[in-house]
Amino acid sequence: NGAPIELGANTFISFAAASAEEVQVTRGGARFKAGSQPLLVRTPHAEIRSEDAALTLIVTEGSTRVSVHGGTAQLVRIADRQTVAIPT
Repeated sequence: NGAPIELGANTFISFAAASAEEVQVTRGGARFKAGSQPLLVRTPHAEIRSEDAALTLIVTEGSTRVSVHGGTAQLVRIADRQTVAIPT
């Protein structure tokens, strides 16, 4: 979406070929700013959808931690496909 991405040390990300609004984070820490178009961030444990929010993610071997700053975001857990609204 043209917004900058801040990456922590030892972070591994990739982008979907079909969409600039889809990012895969497999380990490490990253901060994203979703623009007017929805952003989808996939991790080994979750799918996070966000609009007009800044997201901070920490992805480890066993978990994904997400903080939302402004805007809205939803997380779908991969293990059970449950959807969780992430509070800001």
